[in-house]
Amino acid sequence: HRDLHSFPTRRSSDLVRALPPGHYLLLEDGRETVRPYWNLSFEQEQHTEAEWQERVQEALVDSVRRHLVADRPVGIFLSGGIDSSATVALARHVEHAKLRTYSVVFGESAYNEATYSRQIAQQFETDHHEYAVSGSDVLRQMDTMVASLDLPSVDGMNTYLVSQVTRGDGTVVALSGLGSDEIFFGYPSFNWIPRMAALAGAGRLAGALLRAGTRLSPDAGVPGSRAARLMDLSATAPLASAYFAYRGLLEARSLRAMFRPEFANGHASNGMCFDATSYLDGLSHGSGANGVSALELRAYMHNQLLRDSDVMSMAHSLELRVPFLDHPLVELLARIPPKYKRSPADSPKHLLVSSLPAKLPAEIWQRPKKGFALPYAVWLKNELRPMAEEAMISEQSPLRPFCRMDLLRILWDGFLAGRVHWSRVWCAVVFARWYRQLSA
Repeated sequence: HRDLHSFPTRRSSDLVRALPPGHYLLLEDGRETVRPYWNLSFEQEQHTEAEWQERVQEALVDSVRRHLVADRPVGIFLSGGIDSSATVALARHVEHAKLRTYSVVFGESAYNEATYSRQIAQQFETDHHEYAVSGSDVLRQMDTMVASLDLPSVDGMNTYLVSQVTRGDGTVVALSGLGSDEIFFGYPSFNWIPRMAALAGAGRLAGALLRAGTRLSPDAGVPGSRAARLMDLSATAPLASAYFAYRGLLEARSLRAMFRPEFANGHASNGMCFDATSYLDGLSHGSGANGVSALELRAYMHNQLLRDSDVMSMAHSLELRVPFLDHPLVELLARIPPKYKRSPADSPKHLLVSSLPAKLPAEIWQRPKKGFALPYAVWLKNELRPMAEEAMISEQSPLRPFCRMDLLRILWDGFLAGRVHWSRVWCAVVFARWYRQLSA
């Protein structure tokens, strides 16, 4: 910055290597300071609900208008949920040309949202395209999809498949509704994590009660169980520990136990992918539900959803844009008091829905939330079962050299019995396939 000659000679690569991601080095008056290049401020402004709705609508329209700028037609991922439907509604408001929308649909009726995506496509008169996906399709393309990942991930296959059909239609730019849940309080985590953090903050008494509950819980021995997660709550970092206990596929103690001792030594993890406590301390008014929003943006979205969406869309040379994450919109939502972002049970993401320039059908926003996920819970017991059993219980499992196969068996049996969520199994399956390719 200035007075650079007062600094001792040092290799520039050493300076760069010392910087955490997303930070810059300020050299000023003989001092070195490492700072984040950007941080959210949750310092609240006071306006009426109607005024906030007007400001949010203006920011939404402005963001989508700028994200539609391209020299080729822009497509939109349409799942039939609130976020993708809102994206279509906003795009139709600012774009008079016919929009292209793309969906993946399934034969499993419990997971198929084609009725809702078709309803939105009809209301906003889009050129709609559907791609039917089965477990056999995923099995056939599994190695190709895994090869597209730089790191193994439980997520991303959905984006790979919808990007495939989008790019195959000749569309080179597409919009995604990613980011809406994080800023409009759309996840169940916004209700559960503050409650878990309150338990953690109660200290030793809460810890004793949680341990007693763990001993009495029928699923206490299952890795990733609710009882095991409660044991990971920390009174010294209640919100951060509650977030990772809730969000993590496996809580820290189960994660450490899953690996053979000779592999786990030196690789112990507290379950946190970054220093969440310091991150929250550096935010203005980043506590409670706002703290959950900050962690959802920085951890789950930043480290998984955005990375996987970028990798899997670019595997098809498709440019994916995320208008809900335009920084003026995110900064505006951060300044809104949480009471306006919380929603009644019968009206999810009320602030988003009420701020749209066109009304969405009640069937879209009144039904229970569903993520943009493939029917893995069904496929892992059918078409994908041989692949899963090869990873979880077979003698040829690529995980055998460093994982405890007895605990993988517990996970697999727990999944088949309905006690373990499919994601705990799927992460092991993807990692096994990824590691096999890496070591081939």
